[in-house]
Amino acid sequence: MKHEWSVRVRTDSTKVPTATARNHSWQVGEPLTFAPKDDRPSALELAVGALAADLVGGLQRICRVRRIDFDQAEMSMRWTLDNPLTYVGVIGEEGSPAIAQIDGVLYVSSSDEEAVQDAWKVALARSPLFNTFNKATVVSLRLTVTP
Repeated sequence: MKHEWSVRVRTDSTKVPTATARNHSWQVGEPLTFAPKDDRPSALELAVGALAADLVGGLQRICRVRRIDFDQAEMSMRWTLDNPLTYVGVIGEEGSPAIAQIDGVLYVSSSDEEAVQDAWKVALARSPLFNTFNKATVVSLRLTVTP
């Protein structure tokens, strides 16, 4: 069965791009930024943040269905680009601005480590974003369960 989703992004020369999906809309900052602070998250931050949310939400859903209790979950993600200077157009730079690697750690507080580990494997297998990113780049993820 094929199902199609859509997102629309609109802007003009003076406005910030605004993405719309179903009944939600959000503003998107620069595709990539080196600034320590910005008014909006970059497109890359939103993409990697969506991956983390996909994984945390997927684990949460599987744990709920399997009646596995956990108190809290938090995921920390970091990534590198092949050569971010190619994005800004530095003359003589080679490579691409593609994501070279994503590293993440999911911390889960639960008394049932084995059940959470099993649910994590299922969450990875069912995650649309993990499976997409994993085909495109190196994705290294670790699960840490503490009581």
